[in-house]
Amino acid sequence: AVSAAKDYTIQQKDAFQRKIHSELEEVQTRIVQLREQAKHASGEARTDTLKAIGELENKKALAEKRLQAIHSATASSWEQAKMKTAVAMDDLRDSLTRTLSRFPSR
Repeated sequence: AVSAAKDYTIQQKDAFQRKIHSELEEVQTRIVQLREQAKHASGEARTDTLKAIGELENKKALAEKRLQAIHSATASSWEQAKMKTAVAMDDLRDSLTRTLSRFPSR
């Protein structure tokens, strides 16, 4: 029973890591797109966009750090590591949504 629970936890951990990693790659793609849009913006709009991009990159770095903590998480610390990563990802998603809402859809 202990082995089965451990295997299940490892499967959960792997699936969660893959999901978050994929989402982080998507965020990076969006950041690149935002940088491109910022090149075409002028004055204050460019400054605001670059500031928002900087915040996104900081939040993405924190989420990546939390994701790395999952790699070394034990079965007992996995839930806490997962929760911290989920909170960091929620914050990152919210910031990305706010930043993207500043631009007209293309």
